[in-house]
Amino acid sequence: MHLIQRLWQRLGKLILVMGVTAALAGCSGGFFPTYFNDDPVSNSAEIVAAADWETAKTVVIDMRQNSFTPAVVRLTQGQPYILVLENRDDVTHVFAAKEFFRTTAVRQIVTDDKETPVHRLSTVSVLPSEIKEVYLVPLRDGWFSFEGADPGLNIAGISLSPFSRGAIHGMVGNFVVEP
Repeated sequence: MHLIQRLWQRLGKLILVMGVTAALAGCSGGFFPTYFNDDPVSNSAEIVAAADWETAKTVVIDMRQNSFTPAVVRLTQGQPYILVLENRDDVTHVFAAKEFFRTTAVRQIVTDDKETPVHRLSTVSVLPSEIKEVYLVPLRDGWFSFEGADPGLNIAGISLSPFSRGAIHGMVGNFVVEP
């Protein structure tokens, strides 16, 4: 009986340490994917209002069987795009691209039944068989990674998870934004 009590005490301490570590990492923004990005483009509304959305190019990213197709997406800085995220699986995928979205002016997210104005984001949750369109203008050139994050806990559009599905299962890709 004494051995079982000691094991439970150690397990309790381990859970406490893991909880504190996750909470502190969540505060830093580096451990949990978040819906809102912490450094938005200051003039995002002006940029999306000035963009010619009639000439926006459409880029489709297919999410299926723990992979993205295409895995490398080439964009031009300052050009408006409609990023179409198509989930062809029977599980929810979270498209995480924090650094990319940090340097992008975002106008809105469109699904079959609604248009949602959005000016800041880091991740997009895409339900099974759902298609979401993200209207955006990339503002900085460079390479930006994106990955499939584990949906984890989703409360009011905010996804919280200590595990990255992209890191675990290889669901990763890159945006290449050219000047």
